[in-house]
Amino acid sequence: MIPKFALLYRDLNVDLPAPTRLLIALTVDYRFAFLGAVALLAVAAAGVFLLVALGGRPELLSTVFKFRLPVVGDTLLKFQVAQFRARWRLS
Repeated sequence: MIPKFALLYRDLNVDLPAPTRLLIALTVDYRFAFLGAVALLAVAAAGVFLLVALGGRPELLSTVFKFRLPVVGDTLLKFQVAQFRARWRLS
């Protein structure tokens, strides 16, 4: 919608206010850079959230993801339990 209005305003040679020019620039001219920056901020926010959720221990992040994999995670968990039982000779 905004790109169509941008073409209309350009064709009419209308002097637009600064916030409108900024909005048009972000959504038309610099769309991919703007979307990339938003995606980067979202990934960074998710990373900070996960780091806080894991108690500040980033090494747990890979473990959490390994055990949540669809087929491999269940097999890996069973292997780890078997290793633990064998090491401590639990029945």
